[in-house]
Amino acid sequence: MEERQQLRRVQEEGDRAALIAQKQTAHYALEAFDRETQHAIVLQRWFQTLKNRQIFREGRELRAREAHTRADDKVSEILRQSTGSVVFQARVWRDCLDHKAELVALEEDECVAMEKEIEDLKTACIEAHAGSTQVSKELVELTKRKGEFERSRTRRKRATEAVKQRIQPFAVQAKQLTVESARELNANRQLQMELRRVRTELRKFHTNLRGRLIMEPLLLRGDVELLLGALTGQDMSDDDEVDTQRSKAAV
Repeated sequence: MEERQQLRRVQEEGDRAALIAQKQTAHYALEAFDRETQHAIVLQRWFQTLKNRQIFREGRELRAREAHTRADDKVSEILRQSTGSVVFQARVWRDCLDHKAELVALEEDECVAMEKEIEDLKTACIEAHAGSTQVSKELVELTKRKGEFERSRTRRKRATEAVKQRIQPFAVQAKQLTVESARELNANRQLQMELRRVRTELRKFHTNLRGRLIMEPLLLRGDVELLLGALTGQDMSDDDEVDTQRSKAAV
């Protein structure tokens, strides 16, 4: 029975120590993750601050104007090459002959509207080309940032694993210390119980001693044996035998 209780007590101590070590490990890992999250937030805010500054806005506007100029030049070059082709001019001439009546019937306002529509289409082509160029650059930048984010996540994962590996000995030591603390607590309780028992026996001894000294100033041999028996826990309280021994000693 006592062995089963001892085994159950040891098992409970081990489970309690393992739970405490697990909580401490999770606490340290959570603190490391919170620090990494705070660092990421600081870096993101710093990037947004730099992005919103005037010099960066001016740089973005300059890059946008340069992209628009390049798109305009490229569209103009494409139109020049397309309209300068003999095949294109022949097709235009043939289409004009096929729709001669319709073209002659056009009013000046309709011609102006058609020219405006052509200019709008040209502007739309320029904007689309510039936008596609900007989107391509942003896609490259996002791809680069994605790679940096993946590398950063890998580094954070490795750092977290390293932190777990570093704190693992402390967790094991914490478990051992918890077990030892529980054992010391049990030993302390046993010592306190033993101390209370000794104090009780000492009070009994003092009570018996005071009772004997009141009746007789001199300690007789029987009194000494009785006091020693009381101190050791033996039952030697036979008053008749003690009185007989006192009478014999007095005679």
